[in-house]
Amino acid sequence: MKHPFLLQNFIEKNDNVKSYENKFAVVDLSKISSNKRQYIGFEQLLEIRGVLMVTRGEVNIVIDSIPYDLTENRILILEGQHIVSRVYFSDDCAGHCLIFDNDYLEMLVHEGKPPRELMTNIRLNPVIEFSNDDFAVLRGVIERIYADLIRSNHAFLSGIFDNALRIFNYELWNAILNNRRIKIDAETPYEQTAAQFIKLLHDNFRTRHELSFYAATLCVSTVFLTRAMK
Repeated sequence: MKHPFLLQNFIEKNDNVKSYENKFAVVDLSKISSNKRQYIGFEQLLEIRGVLMVTRGEVNIVIDSIPYDLTENRILILEGQHIVSRVYFSDDCAGHCLIFDNDYLEMLVHEGKPPRELMTNIRLNPVIEFSNDDFAVLRGVIERIYADLIRSNHAFLSGIFDNALRIFNYELWNAILNNRRIKIDAETPYEQTAAQFIKLLHDNFRTRHELSFYAATLCVSTVFLTRAMK
């Protein structure tokens, strides 16, 4: 396993990235070079927070051994630590990837964090398809942020970014809550087990890799745990 992939690594690995004072960075997916549109057969520990927004084309990504497909109006939310083993961007892919420094993001939203249950749900369902209206709002904010990154001579750029990124996060959480397919409370035994497993995995994944350990700790069979995660 490689070292954790942090914001600085994100900035260094992307030739078309725009960043501001190592607080956050944005990549325009349509400008990704052809030799960086596919990563297969590797394991990368992500320790970053942010979103991957697709406005055209397709992104395929495998996170914690679970494959996800992103198309138009879908957003992948990166929250906490995850292991990514495959990434593919289609040739016609467009959109943006926004990554935050953890301390900076905490500063932005420390007075209005989303419910803990919401964050657990995001870990279980990191890819969300939004309505056209909600997606348009989020897309507009992130495109404005990307455009402002070239205004290096603006006297109040720091304040502009603080406000815009704070707005983006609040609009994102509001859109998630508006999405009726997102459940705030785990209702079924499968949902309860999956939520407990995510927390347990977050605390132990560095040292414990056996499925039997997690199943025994949760007092379920390995078959039940596998079905709950599916």
